[in-house]
Amino acid sequence: MTKSDFIFMLVRSALWQQPLDHFDMSPRQYGQVMEEADKQCVLGLITDCLRSNNMGLQKKCVIHMLKLQNSLTKENKHINENLKKLVDLLNKHQIRYVVVKGQTIGALYPKPLLRVPGDIDFYVNPNERDRTLDIISKEWNVTEFDHNPDGKEISFDYEETVYELHNALLLFENKKNATYFNSLVEQSATSSLMIEDCEVKTLEPTLNIFYTFGHLYHHFRSEGVATRQLCDLTMLLHKYRDTIDRARLFDMLSKTGYTRAFSTFGSILIEKLGLPENEFPLEIKERDRKMAKKVLRIILEGGNWGGYNRKGFDKKGLKHALETGWIRVSHYITFFQLSPKENFSLLVKEIPRRIFKLVKRI
Repeated sequence: MTKSDFIFMLVRSALWQQPLDHFDMSPRQYGQVMEEADKQCVLGLITDCLRSNNMGLQKKCVIHMLKLQNSLTKENKHINENLKKLVDLLNKHQIRYVVVKGQTIGALYPKPLLRVPGDIDFYVNPNERDRTLDIISKEWNVTEFDHNPDGKEISFDYEETVYELHNALLLFENKKNATYFNSLVEQSATSSLMIEDCEVKTLEPTLNIFYTFGHLYHHFRSEGVATRQLCDLTMLLHKYRDTIDRARLFDMLSKTGYTRAFSTFGSILIEKLGLPENEFPLEIKERDRKMAKKVLRIILEGGNWGGYNRKGFDKKGLKHALETGWIRVSHYITFFQLSPKENFSLLVKEIPRRIFKLVKRI
């Protein structure tokens, strides 16, 4: 069994709460597993599997594992508390919103407090954006807002939590795709779920699955993603297997040209993460399985946001910009056939624009 297959076995066990046969693990093996779990952003899932199955670990490894779980639990509870404060604030001022990714997907996991958390991502109607920022500034005393260069989001810190107010939930280079998706967001009904004792608004299931995949796929092509993002999509598809509108989802994928990309990633969810085949809404073809091997290799090598397959250049430096540009171009070309419509727009618009910016810097 390869190292990656072993990690996927542990992750599957945690996702589906399935028992494994007992085995002993040396401190060296434990360290290697934790290193890979950190790289793929699935530390909570791996430790849950090892602890739930009472694997043979030395005392120092057990102590380390318990500390990790305690840290993740505390961090998730802290973010959940701050999410409730945000929801209360927006409700107080009657601002319609949706929260996406993060805690709204973590809530679908068997043990939500063990998912490695991130930021709080939310979206409000563009007409309410300035008023929302003004309210946050006045009532939370937030004075610094970081406007992302690509215009996608505005981020800020509050009580040791990073918030991202999205100007656009997904960035499309193809204008028709961008207009179409933005109209979906504005016209679709919202859905609610409980996170601890707080009712949180999020995207309705079918659009949420399309959005979550679109976000994953965007970052995969830009730099990379980790296994955690695959787990998120798996949990969404499983949770809403009986409520999603498969015809509507197929229409969304077809209109944006993402159908084959979605099927390719679906092959990984089924074969590596154990998603039942009948819960994936599209047919998986042999060509999808072949392309999935290339996708998976990049995910396993690059890890979280592709950061483990980089040279470690200063993020503000020219070398980092050139490296990032090269990664993106190679991904756009290698996986061109997965989404020709969007990849073509990226190659003829985004790349020349970035080259122009680099030339100006030089």
